[in-house]
Amino acid sequence: MLKRCWWIIAITFLAGCATTAPDMTQLDKPFDIGGSQADRVVIGVLDSRSDVVSGKKAATVIGQYQLRYGAPYDAHTFSKKPMAEDFSDKLVELLDGKFRKLTPVLLKPSVGHDAAVDQLLKHEAEKFVLITLKEWTSLTSSMTTLDFDAQLEVFNADKELLAYKRTKGEDTYGGNMVAGPITNSKAVLPHAFRQKMKALFEAPMVKLALTEAKPIPIIETAAVVSVSGEIVPQACTVVQVLYWKNSGMPDDEILSRCEAVIAK
Repeated sequence: MLKRCWWIIAITFLAGCATTAPDMTQLDKPFDIGGSQADRVVIGVLDSRSDVVSGKKAATVIGQYQLRYGAPYDAHTFSKKPMAEDFSDKLVELLDGKFRKLTPVLLKPSVGHDAAVDQLLKHEAEKFVLITLKEWTSLTSSMTTLDFDAQLEVFNADKELLAYKRTKGEDTYGGNMVAGPITNSKAVLPHAFRQKMKALFEAPMVKLALTEAKPIPIIETAAVVSVSGEIVPQACTVVQVLYWKNSGMPDDEILSRCEAVIAK
């Protein structure tokens, strides 16, 4: 009788520990960005995490595992490919059928933002999408915590910025206390990736840039610099100021580009 009671207690405990798993049926569902008039799109994912750019961490690191005892240890992509390459492959699947031709371009972490845009523009296309991973680190044990900072930019063939969207924060996802960190990460991290990329690609400004044949640029490079090469102050919009600030541009340089009055 006592043994039976212990079995009931154990089963009840295990049932209580298992949290609701992500809906895996939604992981491969393409993004809803509407019908597109851009026949050819080039996309690249730039891993600009400081530890990866400096060489302190390998480009395959996705975060860390934490066992019950001992210090956390690095977790790598299951494919053994660089994380940016894994993300790029998955995005091609999630954007399937949205464009007549979607070309992924592999970018090395050391290339930097501006050079990454130039590499994308070497290919023939109407729209160019750059996703910059400023932070993307997970810690997985019985649950997974993801520290993320990702930005999407859309450019045209003239290197004019058509749209941008940034998502940043820290989220915690449920897992299974019995399954262990590796099993939990396999279930949770693909869900987290799709969730964050969905927020970027389905943002109204991004959808408009990808679906309109000739969207109006947010920033026209020729309008910022004069023939002599001097920066000409202009009536900057709030969107422009936020974009430059998010990209790390110093405040004094932003002020030099903009007139005193910011257009609403």
